[in-house]
Amino acid sequence: MTKPLFNYHANDYDNYAHIQRKIASALIEQLPASCEPKSILEVGAGTAYISKKLNRLYPDAEICVCDPAPNMIEVAKNKFTSEDKINFLCNELPKKGQFDLIVSSMAIQWVDDWDLWMSDVFKLLKPEGYLFVATPTCGTLRFLPKAFSSAKLPYSGLNYRKAEELKKSCSLFEKHSNFTQSFHENFESAINFFRKLHKIGANVSHKALSPLEFKRLLKECEKHKRDGILNARYEVTFLQARKL
Repeated sequence: MTKPLFNYHANDYDNYAHIQRKIASALIEQLPASCEPKSILEVGAGTAYISKKLNRLYPDAEICVCDPAPNMIEVAKNKFTSEDKINFLCNELPKKGQFDLIVSSMAIQWVDDWDLWMSDVFKLLKPEGYLFVATPTCGTLRFLPKAFSSAKLPYSGLNYRKAEELKKSCSLFEKHSNFTQSFHENFESAINFFRKLHKIGANVSHKALSPLEFKRLLKECEKHKRDGILNARYEVTFLQARKL
């Protein structure tokens, strides 16, 4: 997935990002009752589904909606009123600022260096601040690289990292924990699966496939159906960390 693709499909995103919203809602449910933030940062916010919910949960908090895709930011802006305490930033991360709560859902899988990302986020957190992250890890969409291999095509999509790697990247945080939960999305056909990915700005290969190559890939993906259903499984690791 690339920023141009996110940008191009920003207006479609909310109509097709069903599993992403389900995971985001599960992340919000992890927030403890003791968390009463006055300043919030959402990283990789997309169209600000999480920020919209956090704005209702914490109406007095100032929220920074941060995403590198400008069209996503424009869609997000339409979800808030002038009375909401919302700031918008088109970037990977803020260069400065201090926040009580930082959240990120289904975004940091695209970050190359988790150690560096955690270090940057740590600097943005206030003492006693919370970090909550949800990201797909090893086991997610396992059928895809298998289908590429069977179709004799090089797989250049995401190789999802192990949950342990996310935990190791949190060494700066005095307190942290994580767990992994499975989420599923079912499709009647492989082409419907790829259409959905396309509509949210995702892709499964950095190299464009020819029509014949894509046809071969679809055929191999169809072989992974069970009882007429292609199950897209996401192994999502939820991280909770605190800066003491």
